[in-house]
Amino acid sequence: MSYSVFDTKKIIDVIKYRWVWLALSFCLLLPGVVGMIYSTVNYTTHTPLRVGIDFTG
Repeated sequence: MSYSVFDTKKIIDVIKYRWVWLALSFCLLLPGVVGMIYSTVNYTTHTPLRVGIDFTG
């Protein structure tokens, strides 16, 4: 028998490792939320994001 790369199925069990995926997504979201809070406190306009010329009129 000849086996190829396409014969084997690699299935990631998302439900089994749901806490790992939730922790990973939390670790990715946390710097963005901290950055938005930091920019709200430190910028003179007190906006969480610096808006572009599209929104400043």
